[in-house]
Amino acid sequence: MYKPGSSTTTACLTIQDFISTALDEGKIALMYSIDLTSAFDLIRPSLLVKAMLNSGIDKKLIQVILNFLTNRTGFVDFKGQNSYVSKIPIGCVQGSVLGPVLFNIYVNQLQTVVGEDVLCVSYADDSYVAVSCPVNETNFFLNKLSDIASRHINWLQSIGMICNASKSDFVAFGHQGLPLSLNINGSVIESKDQIKILGITFTSNLKWNRHVNLVISKCNRMSYMLRFLRLHLNAEQHRRVIFSHFLSVLLYCSSVWAGCVSYQDNRRLNTLIYKVIRLNCRDFSRILSNNAICNKTRIRSFNSARIVFDALMLHSLCTNPTNTLLTIRLMQNSVSFSRYPNKLAFHDLSRKRIGKNSFANRAKYISKLIPYEWVTISFKTFRQLIRSTVPYHMP
Repeated sequence: MYKPGSSTTTACLTIQDFISTALDEGKIALMYSIDLTSAFDLIRPSLLVKAMLNSGIDKKLIQVILNFLTNRTGFVDFKGQNSYVSKIPIGCVQGSVLGPVLFNIYVNQLQTVVGEDVLCVSYADDSYVAVSCPVNETNFFLNKLSDIASRHINWLQSIGMICNASKSDFVAFGHQGLPLSLNINGSVIESKDQIKILGITFTSNLKWNRHVNLVISKCNRMSYMLRFLRLHLNAEQHRRVIFSHFLSVLLYCSSVWAGCVSYQDNRRLNTLIYKVIRLNCRDFSRILSNNAICNKTRIRSFNSARIVFDALMLHSLCTNPTNTLLTIRLMQNSVSFSRYPNKLAFHDLSRKRIGKNSFANRAKYISKLIPYEWVTISFKTFRQLIRSTVPYHMP
C-alpha cells in the first residue's frame, strides 16, 4: 500500500489470484477482513520511533520526524468562532507527504504477526487475511484462522488502533453447505456470501454479476446528470465530465473483474457506455454506428478500455516488481522467445473455468493482443503505444 506500482487494483488482483487458484485446485479459501475506525489519527509517536529503529532508519532522521509529530496543537474554527487550543499527543498531520510513509512503517510488522504462511493484503486502514485448505480440513483451518485473527486484533490494539467491528467480515470462498463461523476473541462472525474489497464486490463463488449490477445502477443514475449537463456544456467539457465522473466509476479496478464477466453483462456494460457517448455527440436518433461515435468522441467502448487497462497492468507487473506475489506468479507462467527476446508469452495454468479469474492465467490472452516487443519499453512509452494501437471501438 502507498508504494509506487501498488494500488487498489494490484491489491485486489493479488486476492483474486489467491482465491481463484485455490478454487481451481478444488480447495476453499477462508478470508476475514478488518477495518480500522481511524488510521493516521491514532499513530503513537513513541511506538513509531521503535518501528523506525527496527527498520534501520538513521537516528537523526528519526529525531526530525519525532519533532514533526510532537508538541502539536490545534483548535476548531466554526463561523469565525474558535475553540480552546488543545495539545494533539497522537496522530500524523492529515494530507502530509510523510503520512502514508509513516503509516507503512507503523504497521509493517503485520505479515509477521499473522504468519508468513498466509495471504495478508492491506491497503490504508483495510486489511484482508486468507488461507486456502482442502474441503475435508475446513474445521482445522477455521481454528487456525481464528487464532490468526485474534493475534491480529490484539496486535492492532497494542499499537493504539481501534477496530471497526461492524465492518469486519468473513467469507468462505468455494464452500458449499451451511454457513461457517469464525470466532475472534469470543465474538462469532458468520460467513457471508459476498465481501466488498476496496470497493469491489467479491462473491463466494467468484462471479461478478452482483458487482456489475451495482456499477450499472450507479452509472445509470449518473447518465441522467450527464444528459442535463450536455445542455449547458460544450462537447469537450462534457467529455471531461464523462471521464472524471462516469468512466472512473465504471472502469474502477476493471483489470480485476472486467475480463471475467458473462457475455450478457459485457453487452450491458458496452451498451451503457454507448448511451453516454451518444449524449456527448448528440446522436439521439442513432444515425451513427457505434464505431463512428467512439472514433468521433475519442471515448472507448467497454471492451476497448478493458484491453488497454489489462495491457497496462501486465506491463506494470512485469517491469516493476514491487508487487512480489503477482510478479512471481506471472514469471512462473511466462516464457520468452529467442526470436523475440523482448516479448513474453504466458501459459494458462487453470484447469477449470474459475481459474480464468486469475490475472496470471488471463495474461496469455492479453499478451497476444500486444503486437510488438514490450518488455524493455518504459511504461510511459508503452502507454502511448497501446492507446494508439487498440482501436476506440471493439465489439
